[in-house]
Amino acid sequence: MRMAEVGADRHTDDRYIAIRAEFGADSALANGYRTQAYFEREQALLLSLIGERSGLVADFACGSGLMGLPLQSAEFEIVGVDFNHSACCAAAKNGIQVVRGDVFRLPFADAVLDLGFACQFFNQQTDQAVSAFIAEASRCLKPAARLFLVWRNHNAWVHRIAHALFSVADGFRKRPRFPLHSHPLDKVKKSCEAHGFVVIDALVSFPTLSWHSRDVDSAVANFIGASLVLVVEKTSA
Repeated sequence: MRMAEVGADRHTDDRYIAIRAEFGADSALANGYRTQAYFEREQALLLSLIGERSGLVADFACGSGLMGLPLQSAEFEIVGVDFNHSACCAAAKNGIQVVRGDVFRLPFADAVLDLGFACQFFNQQTDQAVSAFIAEASRCLKPAARLFLVWRNHNAWVHRIAHALFSVADGFRKRPRFPLHSHPLDKVKKSCEAHGFVVIDALVSFPTLSWHSRDVDSAVANFIGASLVLVVEKTSA
């Protein structure tokens, strides 16, 4: 598979090299997931939301390329983009066409993508970086194309508890720590709308129990809603 360098590494590069060396190209744990089962259930939710769409698909900040791997078919052409060299090597090994590049300066022409998704990328980025990425994604997506976003919900108590426990364990194991930024759903919605998207769907999920809900403000969601999911569509304007 093709792998072309078009961008530069970023601040988390060395940390990802360490965990990818530990877990290998075919493990979701090398992309920051804590368990393979959690990844697989989050992947199943994403794929169900994508449904039977088709065309040119970008996996933004693709890591090892595992999230979009099941989409590869006659209907989909998947292209992964990641700044991390070891991630690109792993994605290519897993059979994903991948470009080593910068998601804030995407290596695509205007309005060429039929679909895009980014999973667990926002939590390492500032508000300004998230807004810059959404603007770039908007530039590259065709009118009526959809963008699927998945990121951690820092307001959920289950996430806070799990993060605290894992942080202690990581300290003992001397594993690298990553930046951790909170991005409330409403703020991401507003950023998407400011960059030419309309909101199609919004969910909160707890993949461990294969649970998700569109009642994102409920007491249950605030307690166990470990992941946020947003589906937006590029307007024709």
